Amino acid sequence: MSLRYLGDAVLWLPKEKLVFTGDMVFNERMLGVLPEISKVKDWQATFKKMAELKPEHVIAGHGAPSDLAAAQKNTGDYLDWLVTEVGKSLEAMEDLGDAVKRLSADDKFNFLKLSKDLHGRNVHQTYLQLEAE
Repeated sequence: MSLRYLGDAVLWLPKEKLVFTGDMVFNERMLGVLPEISKVKDWQATFKKMAELKPEHVIAGHGAPSDLAAAQKNTGDYLDWLVTEVGKSLEAMEDLGDAVKRLSADDKFNFLKLSKDLHGRNVHQTYLQLEAE
């Protein structure tokens, strides 16, 4: 058993191929990008480092335990989507309001609980973060 710092601390049990991720992984519900707390690109990079451990069991900070595929679907893919799609909006010099309206309409992650409450806010916060870089 070891405590690893991958950008965020995780508890890794290599013999069991089990990782405790804390707030890095959200299963079943949409993650929230919080102003001045969540850094989307850092979160994305940290998730990728956790995935490199190739855990068979992921104990998420939010939601049920899962395998890596479910954690990827519920958290990793969404972080990738935010960085990629909001990044494209910025490259195209799309206005913040237009980007939020257009990208919030994408329902790819509507299977996650709280998506209706959080998705638009996440797009907005990600836009502000990426724009500030």
